[in-house]
Amino acid sequence: MAMTSNNVQNCSSCSVLFAELDTPVKCDGCISVFHTKCTGLSPSELKCLSLKYFCESCNNGLRDIPELKMLINRLLCEVNELRNQKNNGNNVSQNSEEFIINEIGDRNMRASNLILYNVPESNSDNTADRIAHDSNVVSNFIDSIIIGDTNIKPVKLLRLGTRVHDKTRPMKAIFSSSIDVFEILKSMKKLLSLNPPSNIGISSDRTLYQRNYMKKLRKELESRRSSDGGNELIIRYVRDTPTSNNSFQK
Repeated sequence: MAMTSNNVQNCSSCSVLFAELDTPVKCDGCISVFHTKCTGLSPSELKCLSLKYFCESCNNGLRDIPELKMLINRLLCEVNELRNQKNNGNNVSQNSEEFIINEIGDRNMRASNLILYNVPESNSDNTADRIAHDSNVVSNFIDSIIIGDTNIKPVKLLRLGTRVHDKTRPMKAIFSSSIDVFEILKSMKKLLSLNPPSNIGISSDRTLYQRNYMKKLRKELESRRSSDGGNELIIRYVRDTPTSNNSFQK
């Protein structure tokens, strides 16, 4: 926090000129200056010369930094993954740079989504009743696996496919942030300890390329199990990238 000399200037909060004896407080994130009373700081906080002060706008930007860092790291991993798959001879479009850009854009759009399986479906013919039923089931399920009071709720739920009697359709759950999705996926291990156990399954919202790549791995796995007799062979995740291996790690 910078305590500045009083030049003729208006407070960025209340737009009132500083009085002669006022000591303006300068935001450490931008050039804005404020009356001491407009900062919301206590007298003891104002006495701490080493204190950093950020105005409301800068504070809002700082809150977004963890999510932005997570997004940047995820995108860098995805670029490297796609390039490695191309170098390893996987079927990646000949126009590789355009493919990578489009694929990452698609993954980014899906980053705040989850696909849920075996979520009991209402038999009601009333659309509003079915939506309320799905919302209640999903909210209770999330609350049962998330540790702490995070209040993570989907902003929208969509059943995938045509409604068929006695058949449960998968569901797409859309959240306000990819951090919400990360917290839920991180808590998936708790599914094993639920009492009573839950049949609901969760996966990330994969792109068409990711789904095809996963199918390719499953076929390769079945082929190796049949030829080698290695039933211990399963799909292993390395930095969220599925590969066939002797052990599983998530």
